[in-house]
Amino acid sequence: MRRTLSVLVVLAGLGCSISFGQSDRPKSPFSSHIADVRAQRSEPALVRFAEACGVHLAGTTPRLASDGGEGWKVVTVDRESFGAADSDLVNTAEVWTVKGSVVVELWGAALDVGSFGRTMYCFDTGKSLRLVDRMDFQVPEDEAGAAWGMHERWRRGAGGKFIPSIAFEFIGQDEKPIPTPKLDKDDRQLVYQWKKDGPKPITVRDLKLPSSLLK
Repeated sequence: MRRTLSVLVVLAGLGCSISFGQSDRPKSPFSSHIADVRAQRSEPALVRFAEACGVHLAGTTPRLASDGGEGWKVVTVDRESFGAADSDLVNTAEVWTVKGSVVVELWGAALDVGSFGRTMYCFDTGKSLRLVDRMDFQVPEDEAGAAWGMHERWRRGAGGKFIPSIAFEFIGQDEKPIPTPKLDKDDRQLVYQWKKDGPKPITVRDLKLPSSLLK
């Protein structure tokens, strides 16, 4: 059975350096993300998300943290420790605070099954959730099957109700929309549950990140 990730719930696992060459899977979005962070590059998807929330990240630096199963550890000078793992469950956090608004990018990865989840949050100056974007990606155990993912974005509307601003879509490795992929029973259950679980009106404190990330 496929292990699935909820970045809000799992948030566990970092320690020795990840080597995705240990399996036959194609390069994952998560490994690309780790490379970008270590090189101090901002992902285009993150920049677009922040701008959709009215936050401009140019010239800013995120605070970083990893959880190796013993609680979150803030990453400061040594960026090579960001995304290191001694467990099959790997999770990372980046937090930007810009003019009172807070943008958070969380990743969770189950390396043994090739499942990767990313959730991006934008909190307003009152620290209430304004915009949320989530992606879950499945990389096949070998190169016979194509990697596929799920993506959607929600914004807070009148009365605090969340409304889709990007409706549910299947995406490919490049995060662009694709037709519905071939799904087995576990995949169909995953898609059903994922569609069912919409965003909740949380605050930034509900993410339970280290307080030093939120200053």
